[in-house]
Amino acid sequence: MSDGYGKRGGDAFPSRVSVEEKGLAVAAVQTHTNNSGGGSMNMFQPSDLNYESRIRISFDKQEVMKIIGAKLLKVMPGEVHIEFSFMESLTQQHGYIHAGIITSVVDSACGYAASTLMPAESEVLTIEYKVNFMSPAKGNRFKGIGRVLRSGRNITVCSGDVIAVDKGKEKIVATMLATMICVGK
Repeated sequence: MSDGYGKRGGDAFPSRVSVEEKGLAVAAVQTHTNNSGGGSMNMFQPSDLNYESRIRISFDKQEVMKIIGAKLLKVMPGEVHIEFSFMESLTQQHGYIHAGIITSVVDSACGYAASTLMPAESEVLTIEYKVNFMSPAKGNRFKGIGRVLRSGRNITVCSGDVIAVDKGKEKIVATMLATMICVGK
């Protein structure tokens, strides 16, 4: 008997929930937990008004992102999007994108999402993450999206997804829960 949560159960988002519906649910949770009253607004206010430039400069220094051909698409307070295209050199033995590549991209997206809310003179490091691989990473493009769930003075908790785009259809192939720490330069 199916409980709507896929074969293994326990996922916060049933297997029949689309990428768009999951995004709306995450946004609703963020609005509920971060909006201190009244109306729609940006959930996070960065302390560094030049956060986007800082993030883009840092991303350009990541050699691993250059190797996989990843591009920083979107940077906003508490959310970062990174995209890369399928390359044979990034696959594992079955022809799917390797889990290490998927994890690297979504870890970077979460880290930079956290960094958008940190002071200008700080750096971000991952201190913990858990990844669920929900489908083989098959597609011609992949988007890693990192979102801040809660930002504190030193510790930030993020969620992230990797979405495969295959023949115009999007499918979440991995989801991450990550904890980041703010450290001085």
